Amino acid sequence: MSNAHPRALFVGHGETDTWAHAGRYDLGLQSAHHFEQFVEQLWETMQQMPECRDQTTFILTADHGRGSGLVECD
Repeated sequence: MSNAHPRALFVGHGETDTWAHAGRYDLGLQSAHHFEQFVEQLWETMQQMPECRDQTTFILTADHGRGSGLVECD
């Protein structure tokens, strides 16, 4: 990141969703905690780069909404 200075960065974190669907609430919480630490490190890194400092917006969303597609009703 320090060399490329990306204008956009996509980070897909689906692990919390995976653990939730597996019924492993404990591991879901652990995964969420690790993701929070990752976001903190990412933010600190971006703030240390003059090209990105105070110029960056993070949009964090849940991994939901994929579904199996449209279902036709008779």
